[in-house]
Amino acid sequence: MKVRCSLSEWMAVLSGVPQGSVLGPLLFLLFVNGLPSWIVNSIHMFADDMKIWCTIRDINDSLSLQKDLDSMVEWSDKYLLKFNVEKCKIMHIGQNSKRRSQIPQRDPVYIRHLQIKN
Repeated sequence: MKVRCSLSEWMAVLSGVPQGSVLGPLLFLLFVNGLPSWIVNSIHMFADDMKIWCTIRDINDSLSLQKDLDSMVEWSDKYLLKFNVEKCKIMHIGQNSKRRSQIPQRDPVYIRHLQIKN
């Protein structure tokens, strides 16, 4: 680091990215860029936020969504980037409440054996 005419000593950086760095956000995006290849259903990522969604028509759709969540956990374990399960939420969208009661949309969804709240 240089401040005016003084240079600091070199120091080995063992891990992480310094806070407030210019490269930090870019390195993070490069790091998480491979995550969508682990997901079968639709995924949208923006900065450090991610949404996965699918239409639940039957038990197979429900299982597919749970498999995607399990894949995310596997990815996070492999790359040592943990998800904050407390910030994870489920959103049900639909107009036909009669039809909604006929599909397993209300089956519990889990991340790391913790049930995700609606």
